[in-house]
Amino acid sequence: MSLSDFFLQPQAWPWLFLLLPLAWWISASERKRSGRIQAAFGSRHTTLAFEAWPQRRNWQNRTYLAAAAFSLLALMEPAWGEGGRGQTRQGVDLVFCLDLSRSMLAEDLSPNRLQKAQQEIQALAKSAEGHRMALVHFAGEARLSVPLTRDMDSFAELVAYASPEDVRKGGTDLGAALETALEAVENAASLEQRKPAVLVLVTDGEDLQGKGLLAAEVCRQRGFTLHTVGMGTALGSKIPIPTEDGEQFLTDDQGQEVVSSLDASGLKQMAEMTGGAFVHGSLVQDPLQTLYRNRILPLSRFTEMETALSQRRSRFQWPLLFALGLWLLEWWLADRSRG
Repeated sequence: MSLSDFFLQPQAWPWLFLLLPLAWWISASERKRSGRIQAAFGSRHTTLAFEAWPQRRNWQNRTYLAAAAFSLLALMEPAWGEGGRGQTRQGVDLVFCLDLSRSMLAEDLSPNRLQKAQQEIQALAKSAEGHRMALVHFAGEARLSVPLTRDMDSFAELVAYASPEDVRKGGTDLGAALETALEAVENAASLEQRKPAVLVLVTDGEDLQGKGLLAAEVCRQRGFTLHTVGMGTALGSKIPIPTEDGEQFLTDDQGQEVVSSLDASGLKQMAEMTGGAFVHGSLVQDPLQTLYRNRILPLSRFTEMETALSQRRSRFQWPLLFALGLWLLEWWLADRSRG
């Protein structure tokens, strides 16, 4: 065992050896000076009284040294804490599949579907603790943008930077998104002990490739739960596209303006296939937080282990309090000696 096991500032210990002899020398010098003054100027009664109390003067000197020692001890900051058995939470691996297709620019959610989804994921990343999170970007193709990580600040920042330009191929391939998410979880499992894993698909649900249900079935077969969060409304909205001439709306091959609406039934079917839940982003306030509290947080496992129930903290107040009491006692003894 070392001094660092008992003190937060163990490097201050040399001061004990340097200053205590100095304190003893000051005390001895003061005692001799007081004796000379009493002998030279005190009355006969005072001088005799001073000479009659050698034991009190010894106690005064010891008290002075002890007060100095406790003061120096306080500088070293004694520290301790209580040990015991506690519980730690084993988190969940969360893989978010974020839809970056152009339909996510529709403004039936404020400010638009994509920015609303980004805000929801960022808020969850900043409030949830003990988990690893990953991010898959997808449109007509998918790629792993952020592997499973515990660095929630960096994760949230990368979520904020996501835009439709990050995925070159247009469209909405839900199957590719889920396949990429499954690979992210299974590859990470070979590097670290497997945790409960959940896939969260955040999209308006327009499965243009028709592969969503097939991928959900694969998730079920591999034992993964898929939750879906629908961004948009049943009524739908036009899709604004910024151009050099200002903002225009996306049109189809016939030149008709496209109205994108939420495919709630398809997303609900995908989630229920794996035992997951569908949350309607326009009907539920804080949809991701609601999903997290009701379906994801209960998956966290509690592991009992030996841990510090109260953290090791500085207890400098105790030696400082003893030092103060001893200084007061030394002052009282000095006053009695002079009397």
